Amino acid sequence: MTTLADLLTTSRAFEYRTAVVDALKAAFPEIEVKALPARLDIADLDRKDMFSPPSFGVAIARIRPAEDRMSGLRDVPVEIVVYVVVEDRLVGEPPRLAYRDELGLALCDAVLALVETPAARWGLSEIGMPQDAEARPILNVMTEDRGTAYFAVTWWQVLYAQGQPFMDMESPVPLDAMGRAILPGDPDWVPPAAGGMP
Repeated sequence: MTTLADLLTTSRAFEYRTAVVDALKAAFPEIEVKALPARLDIADLDRKDMFSPPSFGVAIARIRPAEDRMSGLRDVPVEIVVYVVVEDRLVGEPPRLAYRDELGLALCDAVLALVETPAARWGLSEIGMPQDAEARPILNVMTEDRGTAYFAVTWWQVLYAQGQPFMDMESPVPLDAMGRAILPGDPDWVPPAAGGMP
């Protein structure tokens, strides 16, 4: 019987999201970065304390069916989304006004550039490089006192060897356990008897 504790031990999606959040905080110290429990919901946009633009919200968007190994381990493709939240603001010295669409596109480009580097393994082992990375605008929200734009940067990565193996397929086979295949043309090859198995 699988327990909740077992599931928490074997799943790596939470660890993956945490690693991406930590990497984005280190790469973009001027940006507020927070983990989100799920995709952004339209109701979240009414909460003025949800984001302090410019900010990133990081969520697992999708977990695809795994490819199972003979050992019982699973290679799990996981899709992640980084929400880029921006407002018009002054930047630089001397300060100039950067409009939210200009700032949002620049931040999307910067996240995509990071995703294309070897650092995009996020300090984890048993993980593939990002695939199908893309950025797109998703929403522009205007209220009486603010205008906020939302973008989404998405990609997926395979988390290799997830779970607990039910057989040891990783250790080398002992030398004394190895057999030798004798193929046609080998000195020890004996052709099958007439009428026998080929």
